[in-house]
Amino acid sequence: MKKQRLFLLVAILFGCMQLNAQKQNLTGVWKIQVPHGILAMDVSNDSKKIVTGGLSNQLTVWELATGKKLIELKGHTDNIVSVRFSPNGRYIVSGGVDKTIILWDAITGDIIRQKIDHGDYVRDLVFSPDSKSFASASWDGTAIIWDTFSGQRINTISSHNDNVTAVDFNFDGSELITGSGDHSICVWDTKTWAKKYEHKEHTDEVWDARFSPNGRYIVSGAWDNMCRVWDIAAKKQVFRINAHVSDVWSTTFTPDQQLIVTGGGDNYVRVWDVTNGELVAESPEGMHNGSVESVAVSQDNKNIVSVDRNGNLVVWHLPTYEQRISAYTNRKYEEWSKKSQYEKQEEYISRLEKKTDFIEDWKKEYQALSVNTFIKMTDWTNFQILGYDAEKSVFKLSSPYFGKVAVKVPNRDAEKFEQSFKSATFAEPTISLTEKGFILQKATIQLDPNSRKNYTISPLFDDELGEVIGKQ
Repeated sequence: MKKQRLFLLVAILFGCMQLNAQKQNLTGVWKIQVPHGILAMDVSNDSKKIVTGGLSNQLTVWELATGKKLIELKGHTDNIVSVRFSPNGRYIVSGGVDKTIILWDAITGDIIRQKIDHGDYVRDLVFSPDSKSFASASWDGTAIIWDTFSGQRINTISSHNDNVTAVDFNFDGSELITGSGDHSICVWDTKTWAKKYEHKEHTDEVWDARFSPNGRYIVSGAWDNMCRVWDIAAKKQVFRINAHVSDVWSTTFTPDQQLIVTGGGDNYVRVWDVTNGELVAESPEGMHNGSVESVAVSQDNKNIVSVDRNGNLVVWHLPTYEQRISAYTNRKYEEWSKKSQYEKQEEYISRLEKKTDFIEDWKKEYQALSVNTFIKMTDWTNFQILGYDAEKSVFKLSSPYFGKVAVKVPNRDAEKFEQSFKSATFAEPTISLTEKGFILQKATIQLDPNSRKNYTISPLFDDELGEVIGKQ
């Protein structure tokens, strides 16, 4: 019996070792290597184009779906280290070691304007959400905000004690973050340009800092190898990840805010679960053979794009729901397996017989954690009225997270419901997580806080197919 138990123990431990050894890899869509290192990259808001720049002193625009080269933009006289598409897709802005900022026509490739106003190289750039202005971060210790159309300087931030390495606007342009070599991340009010707060938990130079899509969180990466997530309103760090063996050069949230992507000096792209800060997947060894300088996620939430200093441009599939579940259950299984050395024989055998049940429980546990994190981190109450079906007494609503949903409202209340909807409060959500994403099963809407009358949001069904119409 002891031999039998020893055999089973070895089998479990070996299985655990396999789980550790077989880390989940990202799946590539396509890869291109160019002769010169790539230091800067961005993805257009329509998820159709990629722009890259680097040691060749020129920009290249690629088709995201195929890797086809669309256009080359020439105008810089030294290495390009920053590039961004405008949200409206009309412009590209780039900067580099030549201290020059160039505004390009994204369609024709023509130069609209170029300026040399920084005293050192331009490390980062970002457009405001309305594309009417953009910000630049420079090694000269300043961040400058520019009017896109006139080229005039709107404001200069010069309060950092070292180079400014990162800039980003929040979703409505009301706040700007700056990251710096002085280890700090600052948040600025774009109306008054007053500093709202400052985070200084990194122990080395900050190299990237990005708002979450809803503007409530910041993710940052630094030379201390750490990726940190900050709650802006609470003014505190939510969690930190020891993300890379060498430097975190680039980091970003996915559009649904469920994952964080990082690129590091150890030549890896890694994807982390916001639910628990754990690794979901990483790039296979050797796919990048140089420092990963920039990572981005397409707005359709389907692809990761990464570039490295050796000229590799790679497009990846974003990890699936199944991969996220697998990463969580693998870790739980590892912890579960280690308990065997402390158990009596009969306890061990009894627990072994229930392994499948444990795995199912872990899956449910992960789903619950994910839903709770989703509710906490996203503006799930963001609904827009699409219209009212008087025959069925149903308002159709649209959500960026759940797609189309329905609210049953009697005809006599329909006009008041529509007039009061913008001030409505939402509560008691029942949300499930499936391979298709988050599904809203039920939630309540209250139009008047002094009234007990509530309305219920429910899935919108296709009359012919009998299926839920969700986000596609």
